[in-house]
Amino acid sequence: MKYLNFFLLCVFGITLCLMSCHKEDSCSATEDMPGTVPLSLHTNVMEGQTRNFTLKEEFVPGDKIGLFIVKDGTDEIYTTSPYERNKVPATYTDRYVWEQEVFLTDEKVNVYGFYPFDNVYHAGKFDIMFNITALQQYMYGTHAKGTLSYADRINSSVQLEMKNVLGIAEFFFRVAPEYPGAGNLTTIEIYNRDMPSGPIPSDISMNVLTQKITTYGSEHPVLVTKRDGDKILTQMTTSFPEKGISVPLYTTYATKSKGEIMARFLIDGRNYMWELPIGTEWKSGYRYRYYITLVGGSLNLESVTIESPQDGGNKDVELQ
Repeated sequence: MKYLNFFLLCVFGITLCLMSCHKEDSCSATEDMPGTVPLSLHTNVMEGQTRNFTLKEEFVPGDKIGLFIVKDGTDEIYTTSPYERNKVPATYTDRYVWEQEVFLTDEKVNVYGFYPFDNVYHAGKFDIMFNITALQQYMYGTHAKGTLSYADRINSSVQLEMKNVLGIAEFFFRVAPEYPGAGNLTTIEIYNRDMPSGPIPSDISMNVLTQKITTYGSEHPVLVTKRDGDKILTQMTTSFPEKGISVPLYTTYATKSKGEIMARFLIDGRNYMWELPIGTEWKSGYRYRYYITLVGGSLNLESVTIESPQDGGNKDVELQ
């Protein structure tokens, strides 16, 4: 009988060992938080590359984005997140790596992203400040179309669609065949004609949850110059290039008169002042393409095309 008892005790001990998780086993990831699953993140950047001002088409190793994680359908911070004020950093390598993992439970959450991570807060707990004159690509992210609008421990993989906070004005230049110069463009400056008031603000903030934009100040022009080591922004030819010079911009309203917004182009050492058309408006996420020909001593606007961020469709603008 004692041998039988000893045998049963051994079987019981072995069974306990088999049912236990070793520290290196996959089940140890949530051993301190039973019933949870780590959040998994993927991103889709809704833009491509242009000249001078570079728009990301994907994140690369070392890029750091920020996340806000809230209870589904609310602006209440998800308390299971280990980060103060819910500003969650994630650094991209070949995947997103957290400083501390975020664990999901049965409670549904919404995930919002913003780039770059080091943006400062302004006023509200989900408001991020952006400076237009910095020529920086600012993005916000929401759950991608065609995916669930929430995450939980059953649906722990989130796909964020990253979109531009600012509008993008893209300038395409060509010279007339009879133009005698080299066609070297070295500077673009966009500014309000009646400074400091005008439709172009110098700073904006966005509530990442609602995408509501608030604007501040209009006294600083947006200046694009040649990069360090480059002699020019571009050299014009008699044909429009495939890629233009991009400038990130935002306006508070559509202009009511020609020249409310001015542009200065430095070409072959000469300043060309250009009045943007009536109705000029740069909205969040939109791309505006201006096709301009240098003829003699003046700049002629040939056409304007607007690309919508929702469907990628283009429409031509009637010039006034």
